[in-house]
Amino acid sequence: MLSGRMFSFGLVIVATDEELVLFDGCLRSDRGTWVPQRAQSTFHGGARAADAVSPWPPRAANVRWSPSHRFRRDRILRLVVGTPWPLVELWYRGPDVEEHHPLGTVRWEGLVPSAPSLEEAATLEELVWWARDAGIEVQENGWLDAPVVPWERATMPERRAVTRDDTLGYRVSARPEELAWTTPLEPHERLLRWMVWRRLGREWPIPEEVAVDREHVFVRPAGRKPEEAFLLPLGALRWREDHGVDAVYVFGRHTRLPMLGRRAGCPVRDRLDQALRGT
Repeated sequence: MLSGRMFSFGLVIVATDEELVLFDGCLRSDRGTWVPQRAQSTFHGGARAADAVSPWPPRAANVRWSPSHRFRRDRILRLVVGTPWPLVELWYRGPDVEEHHPLGTVRWEGLVPSAPSLEEAATLEELVWWARDAGIEVQENGWLDAPVVPWERATMPERRAVTRDDTLGYRVSARPEELAWTTPLEPHERLLRWMVWRRLGREWPIPEEVAVDREHVFVRPAGRKPEEAFLLPLGALRWREDHGVDAVYVFGRHTRLPMLGRRAGCPVRDRLDQALRGT
C-alpha cells in the first residue's frame, strides 16, 4: 500500500468522465525561477477534459499549472471521509498495489475558520458528491451529515466559592446539574501547554478556563474577559483527538476545543469523555 501527503498549497481538482486530475500551481519569481503558488482550493467538473479544463486553469505569463496526480476514474476504488472532517482518503488500484492517497492539508482551526479552511472543505465536499454521482463507493462515516457548530458568544457562569465538600470532586456529587470547572494551571503546566501548541503549529483557541454543565460547554480563551467567552452545545460533541497526553474535542462537523495542558483527571475532560460515551 502506498500513501503520501499531497498539496501543501491548496487543493485544485479537475474531474471528467475519464479521470480525476490534481493540479499544482507555480509562480515565476523576479529571478525567473518557479516557486510553489498558494492556490485557492477549487473543484471543476465536465464531461470531457476540454470542458473541465477550459477556461481553467487560468493562463498567465507568470503562473504555470501542471497536473501532479492523475487517477483514472475506472480505477478509483473508493473515497473514505476521514476522521474528523475535513479529510478525504482516495483508494486507487495502481499497476501493482492498492494505493492510498489522503487529500486535504488544511486543518479546521481557530474561533473563526480561515479562508483556506473554508475553500478546502467545500472542495472536498464537491469531490464526494462527484464520486457518488459517478458510482464510486463513498464511506462517509456520518461527518457530512453532522451539523456545523459555530462558537456562540456567551458570558462565563460565575464560579462559586470552593468549599470542603468540593474537594470530593464532582463525580461523587448527587447534583449533576452543577458545573465542572477546569482548575488553574500551574506554571509548569502552562509551559507544557505552550510547548504542545508550538509543536502543533496551529492557531488553536487556547482556553484559559472551561466549564461544563448538562447541556453546554463554556470557554473563556486566554486573554479574554468573562463576558467575552464562548458557548458550545454539549450534545454536539462527536470525537476526541489525542495528542499524547493532551486532547482536542470535536463538536459537530469540525469545531475543535483544545484541552492542552489539561491532563487525565481534569473534571472537564472527565465530563466531556462521559458525554462521548453517552453516560
